[in-house]
Amino acid sequence: MPWHAFKFGDDRIEVLNVKYEVSGIPWLVILNAKTGELVLNEADTMVGEGSAAFAKWCDLAKAKLLFEIYNGNITTALTSLLGNDFVNGADLASIVGDAPLVGIYFSAHWCGPCRQFTPKLKEFYDTLVAQGTPLPILFASSDQDEDSFASYFAEMPWHAFQFGDDRIEVLNKKYEVSGIPWLVILNAKTGELVMNEADAMVGEDSAAIAKWCDIAAAQ
Repeated sequence: MPWHAFKFGDDRIEVLNVKYEVSGIPWLVILNAKTGELVLNEADTMVGEGSAAFAKWCDLAKAKLLFEIYNGNITTALTSLLGNDFVNGADLASIVGDAPLVGIYFSAHWCGPCRQFTPKLKEFYDTLVAQGTPLPILFASSDQDEDSFASYFAEMPWHAFQFGDDRIEVLNKKYEVSGIPWLVILNAKTGELVMNEADAMVGEDSAAIAKWCDIAAAQ
């Protein structure tokens, strides 16, 4: 085969089998590369149409994205990436609102550098709120027990994944988090990565958010 592959035995294969209700093989699923949304299931039946099939899939992907944007469903792509179940019953739509960006903050109470950085991030966050350009942030905890998580999260003005949420480990791997604190900035409309290790730019205040917004607008 001239394309790429999941590793043999990858657990995600079974997850995707269930998600797309694969009832036999061969089976081809086409996804929107920007949003992760399903474009066409059982697309193998169209392969014989050649370029006409590809053109139809592209049209479907574009139409679905425009529909979601028109209807204000800007968090569609993020929901598949981040889920929709957060601490205190918050959902993704209420967390993100109309913001163009969303941050994921990987941190833990036991981490000394994290405890030093969190007040700086909070100051940055509060400054952006005061300027009318809020940056929604989700705390992805690496704490070793729920009490530590709760006491640390109580110091933060943003939202958080549930303690022990499996998505935290998935996102750690996706963004190759090699240490904490670690801040990831995503495009709230498409779910695309805007900036990895964005914690390095937090001290730049409005210049940082302006740069991230420019990157997101160009995606």
